[in-house]
Amino acid sequence: MALHTAHPGETAQVRRRTKSPLQRLLAHTRYTLAFTTKELLEIVQQPVLIAILLLGPLLIVLVFGFTYQGTQARLRAILVLPPDQPAHYPVADIERAAKNSFASLTTMTDRQQALNDLRAGKVDVVEIWSESLDDVIVGKTRIPIEFQTNLINPFVSGYAQVVAYGQINEINEAILATFFERSKAELKETERFLQEAQAEIGSIRADLAVIKTIDIERLKTVETYLEQSLQFDLLFSSGMRKELTELRDNIRTLRDTVEHGRLEAADERLAEASDRITQLRQQIQALSAIPADVIIAPLEHTYTNIAEVQPAAAAFFAPRLIALMMQHWAITLAALSLVRERLAESIEMYRISPISPLHMIVGKSLGLILVVAALTALLVLITMLSLDVPFLGAWWRLALEALLLIVSALGIGFVISALVTTDSQAVQLSMLILLLSIFFSGFLLLLDSFMPVIDVVSNIMPLKHGLILIENEFFINSAQMTIPIAWLSGLALAGYAGAWWLTRRQFGRH
Repeated sequence: MALHTAHPGETAQVRRRTKSPLQRLLAHTRYTLAFTTKELLEIVQQPVLIAILLLGPLLIVLVFGFTYQGTQARLRAILVLPPDQPAHYPVADIERAAKNSFASLTTMTDRQQALNDLRAGKVDVVEIWSESLDDVIVGKTRIPIEFQTNLINPFVSGYAQVVAYGQINEINEAILATFFERSKAELKETERFLQEAQAEIGSIRADLAVIKTIDIERLKTVETYLEQSLQFDLLFSSGMRKELTELRDNIRTLRDTVEHGRLEAADERLAEASDRITQLRQQIQALSAIPADVIIAPLEHTYTNIAEVQPAAAAFFAPRLIALMMQHWAITLAALSLVRERLAESIEMYRISPISPLHMIVGKSLGLILVVAALTALLVLITMLSLDVPFLGAWWRLALEALLLIVSALGIGFVISALVTTDSQAVQLSMLILLLSIFFSGFLLLLDSFMPVIDVVSNIMPLKHGLILIENEFFINSAQMTIPIAWLSGLALAGYAGAWWLTRRQFGRH
């Protein structure tokens, strides 16, 4: 008679059939909590690990907060001015604009020496000004100003281009201001000639009313005044110049007519000329009264940020770093968790016990949630006290969103743990996900800076959606957070389903 040897799985099934539903529930709870206790004890017994997990990111936050000085690159520059500077050269304006643009500035006249220093890496930018700058003052040509750099970092190079653009705009305004002030002096001279011409016309009309004749020389004097007014045209519009030209031609025609002995309508034509001169003088006076800064920059901008809070850079990045560390802690601890069980050959023992993969995963999750939540709470508390981070949302909502982020990250960590065979592999994959999250979740760089295809990678990173939720609680306090919550929930379900399926295969249960 052959003996029947029971399969371990069959033994567990027989035991389950002999228990009541309440007994089975209590047994499942006991199995699950056993893993929770086991996980907590393993972590608590490693104080060095806890210290690294907490103090490492805390030190990063504090160093960042107390040393960060802004996003602008600190560029070293040499300003090269011509050795023989022509008249009207705006040296003071150039040096002032350059000092406002660069962290350090050296002024010299030796172009070749400056370029040698640039090649040697002693400076980052060489700014070279042309000797023919005075030509632009009188409107002959546009003068190129050289900016040469020796920068490898594309972001710093882009910033240097922005600095060059802003600096040249500032100098352009200074040159235009000088140009306008010179032109205003010429406008006053033009207005004086027109005033003299108008006075002469008035005198001619008075004589005409008495002696019924016009002195030709006096008309020539009026024509001369109008001719002289046309030599100053730096700020004249085409309409004003045309008006002056027509007025001079009309006086010339009147003089020719008078020379032939015809005085018909001479008084009316002189009166019309006087009225047109009055209008021109009014236009010139109005133009002269306009301030220089309005002429050279008629538009100005106002910038208003309506955000309820406007945190400093360190305070802004603190919640981001908290979210990053929550994900990293959860993934790393979960990735190491199941690996330790296989290395200790505990899986072989679990196969012949009533313990299922679900018991192990849920139990370990509860323990890891408690550990990561405690570390997060300490990090949040210390960060808010040391960096003065504002908080506008609800603490209970932040706790639930943090829990969702932790759970979704644990799911990824358990999948890693089920796939790898050694601790080093688990740590390497955890670090790879950390790097991917830093660059492709919006942590450092805006996702709009990448091609749309990167959304495929960023959306499977819990950090991307966790950042939106946590920053909302700290800085915005909006209730419309359905999409990131849905993404985190989906990632958590997918991660735990994958971890359960892989672990079930390792248990040999189908």
